[in-house]
Amino acid sequence: RPRSKEELSNLQHAQARNCIERIFGIFKRCFRTLLCPPEFDMNIQARIPSSLCMLHNYIWMHDP
Repeated sequence: RPRSKEELSNLQHAQARNCIERIFGIFKRCFRTLLCPPEFDMNIQARIPSSLCMLHNYIWMHDP
């Protein structure tokens, strides 16, 4: 158990990071294009994760 506010913050940060790393692992398995470096403008690259998340959820809901 965390004994201070800093330890609690570090614990929450580590849990969030693990969750995000798991999500990107799923995305890399589903969308192989993420395995190579993108050649897009930075504005487009910033939109890719949320777009893939939306696409993944759509596929998951409509194609069980």
